[in-house]
Amino acid sequence: MTKKKEHPVNFVCRLPVFLCMAVLFVWGYSVIVNYYRVYPANFSSQYLSWIFSLPHGSQAFNVGRFVSAWLKYLLDFVLLSIFLLSARGAGVFIFRNILGMNFSDNIEETVFSTGLGLGVVIMFNILLGFTGMFYGPAVAVVYLAGLSGNLFARKAVPPSQQAPGRVDVRAGRMVSQPAAQAGQVAALSSFDFVLIALIVIALSVTLAGSLTPETFYDSLKYHVALPYRWVRSHTIQPLEHFTMSYYPFNLHTLYANALFVGDDILAKLIHFAFGVLSVLTLYAMGKKYFSARTGLLAGVIFYTAPIVLLVSWKTAIELGLTFFELLAVFSVLIYSENNTHRRQWLVLSGVFCGLAVGSKSTSMYCMLAIAVILFLRDAFLTGTEGNAAGVKGKNMHAGVEPGAVGMDALCRPALSSVIFLAVALLVASPWYVRTGVLTGNPTYPTFISLPVKGDFMHHINKGVIVDVNDPGVPDRGIKNFLTLPWSMTMGKKTQEPYSGALFLLFIPFVFLVGKTPRPAKLLVVYFFLYYVVWFTFRTYLRYFVPAFAVGGLVFSIYVTRSGFAGWFKKIVLTTVVIMAFTNLLFVAVIQKPSMEPLGVMSGAQARDAYLSTQRQGYPCPYYPVVPWANKNLPANAKVMFLGECRTYYLKRDVVAGTIADINPVIQACSQAKDSDDIRKILAREKITHILFNLPEARRLAGYDMLHWEGPDLVIFNEFWKKYVKEVHRGIADVTLQDGRFGSMVPEFWTNYIRDPRNYVYIYKIMDEQEAKSARAVPAPVNYLHWQGIYTGERFKKIEPFLQ
Repeated sequence: MTKKKEHPVNFVCRLPVFLCMAVLFVWGYSVIVNYYRVYPANFSSQYLSWIFSLPHGSQAFNVGRFVSAWLKYLLDFVLLSIFLLSARGAGVFIFRNILGMNFSDNIEETVFSTGLGLGVVIMFNILLGFTGMFYGPAVAVVYLAGLSGNLFARKAVPPSQQAPGRVDVRAGRMVSQPAAQAGQVAALSSFDFVLIALIVIALSVTLAGSLTPETFYDSLKYHVALPYRWVRSHTIQPLEHFTMSYYPFNLHTLYANALFVGDDILAKLIHFAFGVLSVLTLYAMGKKYFSARTGLLAGVIFYTAPIVLLVSWKTAIELGLTFFELLAVFSVLIYSENNTHRRQWLVLSGVFCGLAVGSKSTSMYCMLAIAVILFLRDAFLTGTEGNAAGVKGKNMHAGVEPGAVGMDALCRPALSSVIFLAVALLVASPWYVRTGVLTGNPTYPTFISLPVKGDFMHHINKGVIVDVNDPGVPDRGIKNFLTLPWSMTMGKKTQEPYSGALFLLFIPFVFLVGKTPRPAKLLVVYFFLYYVVWFTFRTYLRYFVPAFAVGGLVFSIYVTRSGFAGWFKKIVLTTVVIMAFTNLLFVAVIQKPSMEPLGVMSGAQARDAYLSTQRQGYPCPYYPVVPWANKNLPANAKVMFLGECRTYYLKRDVVAGTIADINPVIQACSQAKDSDDIRKILAREKITHILFNLPEARRLAGYDMLHWEGPDLVIFNEFWKKYVKEVHRGIADVTLQDGRFGSMVPEFWTNYIRDPRNYVYIYKIMDEQEAKSARAVPAPVNYLHWQGIYTGERFKKIEPFLQ
């Protein structure tokens, strides 16, 4: 195999080179000193030994348990591979057989084909789910078709017969150049292998988290909880009294597919895979337009950002959004080339962006940024390259002279933006149409201030969406706009301020380096527009994760292509490696107490014990009663949750709300005349049991989940005495500050288990006949009278009615 030697072309510095390097050195020193003052790195052997230790109290290592655990993981990896190969096959078939498009790079083809194939799977899921046909065998059809696509796709045109557009960075414009000969690869240096090693280590850290049972609060509340309800009901419909079930859920349909054949681990691996695909996409973009090192460095900068690592092992959506948004941006870059498939790439950009917008409304940041870029590019760039209509000359759209500002001069450049927006909105539309039909507000609950259908909001929601409005409205002043990157990096002004310092470190490069090639300019403009829209709506760092990928690519371009001395570049690259490694250490320190992955991965800690133990980031688990409930409750039981939003692990029908929703039992009490009426209302809804997580109700007291009015509580108290009996209770173990389990410390545990307020309870709602015979024994204690589960204001309202 021959190697193609790369010839990097450096950008021009706006200032004298020595002055630029001096500015960067002073800025970098300031960033590093201040950052590590806030987040110090600890490389002591004792610290590292703690990170790799098993949880206190876990069983001794046993080969049999280890093999058993990894046989299960092996099955998960096989199923994940089938999912991804099916998606890739469907995409390859569409690109080669339908669109007649080929790729000169295997990685580029893989990411685009997998993304398009996943889009096909998602649309098929939506069709099945909306029509009540969401069954495993029906879903399997699209995966089988995708697998066959790998076999029946046309053979790719050899790279030697293609002439894909590449970038001449010296000229700063797109030109068509012969592709590399088949078998040629870019030479990788020893430093490139260091970058690869960093990515592998980062993937290993997140994979460890991905192989632990899901404990992320939002996942147990809706990221996997709702897909599990779809699997049980064979339909994708919102749940009554659950605001979040009205969100767009493209990615969640893939989690539902995982739950047909596996469990939460497989669903977590799907999100993990999106991270891998995002890194591969960055590599393909960097390699296509600049160099392999640019792509590798972009992957390191992006994937080792602490916030990225922290979401990678959850069934979250950030990395799925990142993947689809990256493909949308990549498609726009290719669209900007002079080739025979420009219209297809414009449409594909809209498709990928629509898949992201159909997964979360925050991807509209991406949609708006790309739409603006397309308009600006077609309006102001020279030649046919910038002309969506294919007419030569600067702004020479149908004879319009350069500099003209007439309607025709504005409308024709807008054509590509309009096409892009139309495709993106069409692809995302199923979810927003569904929500609009049901509520009258297609964006509900994101924009709760918009009108809703009738009194819909009052049936489902208390009128204040805490989950959606937290964090609050940002300070939109110019000072905050300019200083927010610094303050966020230093741990201020946001939740989860774990961006790492690499992005802040490289900001000056954008201003000090000039004459950048057009792809880099487009990426810089995109990143800036994304920041503007994000800043305007929600300065929540997690919502900026998809932009981090593009930012990582932008900064890697400037680092690898800037016209600085070789020794200075080596210092910068070495700094990147060291800071990336400290990011990994920082995340490992967070992962250890919050997840303790090694115990489960080694088989030393059983799944039930793991999920029944409270840890950092996993407060007041209700799981201690789940194994009993899944085994002993009737198959047709329907359980209403009190003081608890997380429902995933209970394998029965459930009724639950978020912290912002009207509680269904409280709503029933407001409609009932007496206790018999409450029982009839609940029986009509087929509710047979109540799960009451008392510790969690105490933790969430400040959110006013149990929003009783006094008279309603009186009626419910009568209902409680007459129709409710306790059938089971369980108590979660706790992790103490020294890492020991509470059950290992007798002096703590004895007192802890004596307090009934530390338990999770399951109650049965009796029918009239059973109630008459059961009342020979006293009714269970009604802990809804306990002051600790209410806000001070709420308790003042209900206290007179508790006597």
